[in-house]
Amino acid sequence: MRCPAIRRSGVGCLHLEPPPPPDFCLATEHGVPTLPFMTTILLLCASIVFMTFAWYGHLKFLHNKPLWLTVLISWGIAFFKYVLMVPANRLGYGHFMGCQLKIIQEAITVVVFVAFAWLVLGEKLRWNYAVSLLFIALAVFFAFGFTKAASAAA
Repeated sequence: MRCPAIRRSGVGCLHLEPPPPPDFCLATEHGVPTLPFMTTILLLCASIVFMTFAWYGHLKFLHNKPLWLTVLISWGIAFFKYVLMVPANRLGYGHFMGCQLKIIQEAITVVVFVAFAWLVLGEKLRWNYAVSLLFIALAVFFAFGFTKAASAAA
């Protein structure tokens, strides 16, 4: 069940019971992850592209426009981020833990931003940024590398 179960207490109040723990068994076909795993990742990637343009695109494209107009345009772009992010998180939760979804999102955000900074803003990748990316990759490893051991111990 994806939604928390609702039960009535003795005094007539509704209490939300916690959702069941996420299922860590990813659906695979020939060892390749399938839906909803891939759908979640693709929706997150697309939403983060919108987010990056909403937050940083104005530095290249709207720098000479009034700030109020820039904010409205960025807000309009960010709307599409949420249109994709909310379904990605809803679809992914239960197959990933909430913390794992956030770590995936942050890892994708940094990769997308580095590409954006290089391709759109014309910035170069410096060595310390590359090291930072390595640490983010390690965070992803630690978030996902020990899930079977953690779930077996529980």
